[in-house]
Amino acid sequence: MTKPPEYVPATQEQLDELLALARPTFPAPQYELLSQVLATLVLVMQALRNVKTSLTRFRKLLFGASTESKHKLHHPALAPPMQMSDALACNFVSEFATIIGNHARQGELT
Repeated sequence: MTKPPEYVPATQEQLDELLALARPTFPAPQYELLSQVLATLVLVMQALRNVKTSLTRFRKLLFGASTESKHKLHHPALAPPMQMSDALACNFVSEFATIIGNHARQGELT
C-alpha cells in the first residue's frame, strides 16, 4: 500500500536550487516541464494560503458584512432596535384601529 504524501514546506530559493541542480542532468524539454510543474506547485500553494481570506472577501461581496454577532444574539439589549418601514407601520396601525373599532362597536371595550 502506498504511503500518502506529506506536506513538505519549501521556499522559492530551495526550489530554484533544485532546478539549478537538475538543469545539467535533464534534457531541455524535460527540464522545462519540471520548471513549469514547480511553478504550478508554488502557485497552488499560494492560492491555498490565500483561500480563507479570499472566501471571506467573496462571502462579504455576495452577502454583505455580517450585522449579527453571537454577543448581540445572546444580549438582545445590545442589538439596535428593529425598525418598521413606514408602509408596514401604517398597515399595522390601520389593522389595529380596525380591530379596536370592531370591539368597541360590539361593546367589548369599556
